[in-house]
Amino acid sequence: MWAYVEGLDLSTLLDQIKAVPGRPGQPAIDPRILLSLWLVATLNGVGSARELDRLTEQHIAYEWLCGHVSVNYHTLTDFRSTNEAFLNELLTQSVATLMEQGLVELQVRMGTEDAKTTYKRRASTAEWANARVRNWGLYQVAVRGLEKVRAVALLFALAHNFRQTLLLKRRLAAA
Repeated sequence: MWAYVEGLDLSTLLDQIKAVPGRPGQPAIDPRILLSLWLVATLNGVGSARELDRLTEQHIAYEWLCGHVSVNYHTLTDFRSTNEAFLNELLTQSVATLMEQGLVELQVRMGTEDAKTTYKRRASTAEWANARVRNWGLYQVAVRGLEKVRAVALLFALAHNFRQTLLLKRRLAAA
């Protein structure tokens, strides 16, 4: 996950940091840490900032991602809810990358015979993704406000795309 996040253009998030070294106040937490934590948590069915906060202190994988940086639930919540636009753009880029690599195709719904055939396979594609998200724990969104709900949904979509990309690449390499 860390390698994936390191490869992303996070300049939008980095430009938001207003902390200045050598001045009073806490140094800013690197957005790569926060994004990695949320993506790993999402893959593991953790949607609560408080639960993720606990994991950063009790689970070795989350501790490793933090790298001795202290993270609290309020920071995690703020990151998720204030970066909905960035997460949306990141999801768009991930789908574009999958298409560019020939791993997926997007078709206009019912516009062609191929699209109609694809729609019939919905149970094994879109419904499967929805089931996976439910298995990860998204039965009910525990945040309030449209932007926060979108951010949660975008994290789940990004985690799904990340996992599918890895699986598709492995299949292509084995073929």
